[in-house]
Amino acid sequence: MSLACFECNRIGSFNIIILYFETGLDLKNNVSDYKNFYTDCLNFEDIELVEISNFAVVRLTSSESSIFSPEKSLSKSDIKYISDNELQLKLPKIYSKLTEK
Repeated sequence: MSLACFECNRIGSFNIIILYFETGLDLKNNVSDYKNFYTDCLNFEDIELVEISNFAVVRLTSSESSIFSPEKSLSKSDIKYISDNELQLKLPKIYSKLTEK
């Protein structure tokens, strides 16, 4: 099955994933251990750095085009924490889905 960006509905290959975690991010885990969405609507370099957040932007070492890809390790990825406000402003659909109870 192909990947699509939940924010803009574009189908393609993506190397950016937004993660949500309530109790902290453990780099020993895989991306799939957290609520997540692939996206192409966010530039990794443009993210304003924050030290503490329940959201992270992960840049994988390669792009994925299928949901049937192997587990992706967080320890081999670039990670930046993103504030709730910035994520809500830049990716409102993804933010809403990730924080949905």
